[in-house]
Order: sequence, then structure tokens, then C-alpha cells
Amino acid sequence: TMTSTTELAAAMLQPDPAPKGRTLSEALGELIGRIERNEPIIQTLQTGVALFDSTTGGLVRGEYAGIIASPGAGKSTLADQFVLGVLRHDLEATALVFNLETSTAVRAARLVAGQSVRVDETSNRIALCAPIGPMLRGELRDTGRDHARSVAEALSVEIGGRLRFVDDMHDAGEIANLIHET
Repeated sequence: TMTSTTELAAAMLQPDPAPKGRTLSEALGELIGRIERNEPIIQTLQTGVALFDSTTGGLVRGEYAGIIASPGAGKSTLADQFVLGVLRHDLEATALVFNLETSTAVRAARLVAGQSVRVDETSNRIALCAPIGPMLRGELRDTGRDHARSVAEALSVEIGGRLRFVDDMHDAGEIANLIHET
């Protein structure tokens, strides 16, 4: 038995007869092999946000991503763009969005408003949109209302059940089932 700190430190410095894990040299050797064979190191999901995708390669499959910013800075809007982009690029992908600060109805309205913008190519100005403020207040004019409905129907067909929202964070069992289903 060890009786002193010196003996314990000496034991910790002794080579392990069966080392565990991999050394940096082994990991780098594997990396070099993958680079030479042009093999992917990770699987990424394209978000459709060009600057993000070109800089990072996209979201890493199986990892969590967080967007941190001040209130009103556009965190949810950016997250929605990421989710829609991934679902559009990968038709097998599914997404689960936890609404921590807003309801599903407001989140869906924001999705529709964000996807509703149509730009006139000649003037480079907005030609048609369904603005979020009037939509949330139930004050869209006929053209905006028709366009919002059209955009919502198109999103329903394109994305449909591959995107789920969770409002109630208290029911862990329901959330676990949703994650399992997705």
C-alpha cells in the first residue's frame, strides 16, 4: 500500500502497461489519412445561410447548437432559417424546436412572415409580403392575407410533419417521445 504523497505521485507517473484512449500522434495519423483520402471527418447539415455554411461547413449532425444574443436581436429568426434550410437541403431530416420565449402560433406566424417576402427583380424592392405585426394583430389586408395563406400552405406541403414545436416544457415524457419519434 502507498503511504506517502511521494509514492502516489511516483505511481501516477509510471507508464500504464495497457494505455487507454489514443495518443495525439495516433489521432493526427488518422486525420492525415482522412485528408489524403478526402474523407469527411464529420457530417454536416447545410442551413441555407450562405455565410454560416461557407464559414463553418454547416451544423454538425448530432451536436447541439446555441444562439445567444440580447432580446430582440433575431435569435429565433436565425434559428428558424437554420431549421428551414436544413429541412430543405435534407429531405430525410426532422427538427424539434423548443419554444422557450414564445408560443407555437407566434413562431409559425414568424416563419410565414419570413418566407413571404418577394422582391421585385427590376426595382430590387419588396413587391409582396405578409408583415408579422399586422398578421399577429389580425390586421392583414386582403392581398397580405391571401399571400400569407399561400405561403403557409406551401410550407405545410414542403416541410409538413418534419418540423415539430414544443411549448410545454414540463412534460418530460412527451418531449422524450417527440425526440424518439424524430
